[in-house]
Amino acid sequence: MNEKLTPELVEGALSTLDYTLVNGRDVIADPGLAQLRRYISVLAIIAAPYAGLGGDQDPLNPLDRAGEWKLLREALLYPRPNATFPPNNRVPLALVRLTPPTSGRLAQALADDSPDAFQVVHLVCHGERDMLYLEDENGHEAYAVAEHVVRLFKPGKVRLVVMDGCFSHRIAQMLLDETSVEAVVGTRRKVTPENAATFAAGLYAGLAVGSSVQEAYRAALGTLETQADRYEILADENAFEVLIPLPPPNLRATRPLVCDGLPRLVDVPQPEGFIGRRELLGMMARDIPTAEQRLYTVTGPAGIGKSWLVAEFVGRFGWRFPGGTLWFPVNAQTTTREIIAEIARLLEQPLYAPLETLLAAMRARPVLVVLDGAEMLAPAEVDALIRFIRSLDPAGESWMILLAGDLPEALRQIEAAQYHELDAFSYKAARTLAMRLAVERKLDVLDVDTIDDFLERALNLPWLIVRGVNVIESDGLAAALKDLSAVKADMPSAYINQRIKQLAVEQEAALRLVVRAQGLPDAFDGTLVAHFGGDRTAQHVTLLIKYGLLEREGELYLIPPPVLAFVRQQFVFKTTEQTDLDQLLINYFTDTWQALGPDDMALTRARRAMLNNTRALVKRQMAAGGVGPAAVADLLAAAAPAFRAAGLAEEFIRYAQAVREKLPEDATYTRLQVALGETQGVLPRRESDTGWTLHVAASQTNLDANVLAEANRAYGRHLARVEQYPEAEQAYNSALRLLRHAGPTADRLLGASILHEWGCLLVVQGQPDEAAQRFQSAVAGYAEVQHVRRSIAVQRDLAATLSGMGELDRAEDLLRRVLATAEHLKLRDECGRLRYRLALLHNIRGLAAHQAGQRDESRQEWSAADLLLLDAVVDLLPFPDTVALARTFHELGRTQARLMRMDDAVSNARRGQLLFDQIDRLDELAEASLTLGQLCMAQGDSVAAQDALHAALNLAVEQGDQERVKQVAGVLVRVHHIRVRHAVYADRSFRRNTLDQASFTRAVLADLGLTEHVNSLDHLMQQVQQRAI
Repeated sequence: MNEKLTPELVEGALSTLDYTLVNGRDVIADPGLAQLRRYISVLAIIAAPYAGLGGDQDPLNPLDRAGEWKLLREALLYPRPNATFPPNNRVPLALVRLTPPTSGRLAQALADDSPDAFQVVHLVCHGERDMLYLEDENGHEAYAVAEHVVRLFKPGKVRLVVMDGCFSHRIAQMLLDETSVEAVVGTRRKVTPENAATFAAGLYAGLAVGSSVQEAYRAALGTLETQADRYEILADENAFEVLIPLPPPNLRATRPLVCDGLPRLVDVPQPEGFIGRRELLGMMARDIPTAEQRLYTVTGPAGIGKSWLVAEFVGRFGWRFPGGTLWFPVNAQTTTREIIAEIARLLEQPLYAPLETLLAAMRARPVLVVLDGAEMLAPAEVDALIRFIRSLDPAGESWMILLAGDLPEALRQIEAAQYHELDAFSYKAARTLAMRLAVERKLDVLDVDTIDDFLERALNLPWLIVRGVNVIESDGLAAALKDLSAVKADMPSAYINQRIKQLAVEQEAALRLVVRAQGLPDAFDGTLVAHFGGDRTAQHVTLLIKYGLLEREGELYLIPPPVLAFVRQQFVFKTTEQTDLDQLLINYFTDTWQALGPDDMALTRARRAMLNNTRALVKRQMAAGGVGPAAVADLLAAAAPAFRAAGLAEEFIRYAQAVREKLPEDATYTRLQVALGETQGVLPRRESDTGWTLHVAASQTNLDANVLAEANRAYGRHLARVEQYPEAEQAYNSALRLLRHAGPTADRLLGASILHEWGCLLVVQGQPDEAAQRFQSAVAGYAEVQHVRRSIAVQRDLAATLSGMGELDRAEDLLRRVLATAEHLKLRDECGRLRYRLALLHNIRGLAAHQAGQRDESRQEWSAADLLLLDAVVDLLPFPDTVALARTFHELGRTQARLMRMDDAVSNARRGQLLFDQIDRLDELAEASLTLGQLCMAQGDSVAAQDALHAALNLAVEQGDQERVKQVAGVLVRVHHIRVRHAVYADRSFRRNTLDQASFTRAVLADLGLTEHVNSLDHLMQQVQQRAI
């Protein structure tokens, strides 16, 4: 077998989905955030309570919360081949889930009467006796009588209601008579999932091409082979055909939109078919979050259902944590610092900011952190985790849940924590799980006559029930009962022991795959599986997965921790064997990291797993050696960007400094020195160390030109960051000179990157002509090596520079060509940023035309900017880049104000302000607040204008920005001037209120020493007082 492993890399977009997945934005509270007027907007209400009224009984008619949402989502997004209406020219659907599905939340969703209001409500719930069973905030049943349902719908603009399994003729008629609803469609009892999906797909496909509700309903019924007679429709008798208004063609979105209604979720499992655990789920719903407690632990043996329980809790109650939920799989490499960095990433905070900065963000936007496998933490990390938990503000609402087989004793001693140990399923829950699996897989042998024997041997344990059903499916019932009979209460280790012994006798080659992978604590890719598995890898993998000794995670493979621990104990490598294997793995991971490059370090699951495996390799070599330090140094240098992205800069520095001492001052030494310096540079207050480390690297001689060029480039980047601009230019120049001397062997990508960075440095120094030249050279370099992401970035910077130089036509042509490339590759985030830049160009042109008296031309430019910004919003919604989204809304508000669409302008400017506030961008928040104040003033809302302007004034004072202080003060005076003009002709109450407001502003401005503005207010107040006399 070839010992040189080549990684199989797929370069592409961050998101290649054909729909917009709204990531953690509250569209229910603000439908305009997703610009729903551009879609047929559907509000999905899936009420699947896990407990009945009061919480002490099972619900009347249990529904699968996750399964129903998946069914509806896929039915609406993916047209069926037999759909009557072709997919071409459809208006995209916007599917937004109501979370939580309570009456109060529904009232909030339907209160909006703007153009973004929901048009369709799709109800999936239990109904009887003219009542709908929704949920309360604890997930219990909460019924809503017909009159209450109608009151909820009265304020909105809903035209169509779909009642899946809960149709009531009385509720439907009352909705038609007393609300905006014109048609109600549904079934009194649930139909099969397949029929529900088929009908929904047909109905919405018809609506999306402009068909009437009646026509779409008839067409949808025609796609059903059974149960069509269960559907009913009730429509407004005064309307011949009920139509859902479609957005104008030029305003329609280009792809569907989906929003699950939850704050941002990171790596949270989404299992379907949750059953059992009603009491414990109820306790968690009641206790999290509550005052004076910050920690909840769930323990129990592997396979007992810990992750399933907590994932269900997050799916139901994640809305309680507006900052989002982080699900972190713990392994032996995990550090508390790494966990803290991921929390910072979730909240869009700097990864290496002081802890107090993060804690303040967690107080402002509470988060839920789930550590899955907490027993894997090293003792030192347990202590560090305890310190972090104790640092959480008792008055805040951020929480941590630990899942563990056996919780470390130190974690059991935390005050004000709650501890719960899971037991086996009740007989009822175990039977439900087993029978459901049997029905799904059409296993008739597991029936009322055999189920009791099966469950008795499966010990009512969820993991063992699933395994047993798997064996029934592959080998029959008798084989499953035989296997289960050999398992004792210590289920995981007994099962693993039994299976590994069986493999050692029957399939030693398959077992060898697991044994050879024991040095990798996290998941690994198919290339390594093929190496470990040999010639019959596919068969070995199938067998190992069947026996539960290997798990599939998308494109990755994972050895379950209990299996890994058992294998390491029973199959110990000789030193030479371990060294040979580590050498191969080090070479493979080095090649893989180098192929990814420093710009491609988004910590996907695959890359985090590779980083954990890299850390394990380095740690093993630091402790035992075997592989030479040069190979370890190359691996560290290649993986350095991933260490930094994971918040592990300090860990990397420890490794790099230790390995560096063992190296001669050669190319490997210099590469590691560069990586070390760049990693020091991300840490606060390490500028001196960074500068010295990179200076040493850049001062090396007689080495490969590419290595020295990289060292000079890194040094130049550092000098630019500390504002030593001439020295930075000198370093960049030295780097390029080295590459020119290298000739054909020069690293073209590195050369283009240096030119790009140098151009940015020249822009900062106010040298746009020189910057444009560097950018253009960088564009050519990136094109030569076909690096799409960097090419887009430099062309975006070039366009901004050209725009600043007044070359608007060149800038627009460049941006449109780059946008076409980004759209083709479905780089949605890049599309959003490019559209934002294009909109700025159109706004510049519009202002110039307006100043020249060319009203039609200015309106045309501003209208083009408006559409670009609307599309940019859609592009950016899926990504955790609140800054870019806030800037887009801010510019959208300014643009719409120029078009005299003041209501939209104020709404979008306010969205921008709220988003800037959410992530503490104080400088841009001040500007956004000023803009909002000006727009509110133009809209005629002087009170809202003053609120926004005083907020802007406070921020400007806090930042010491005297120029902005005077600017805001001037606008405030104008607001009061406008109000005074009305006050002199108004009643006494209005005049008194006007004087009070002006007096308040006067006192604020007087404290700031703004005498001229105070005098202006005094003059205005005298006018009102004279009128009062």
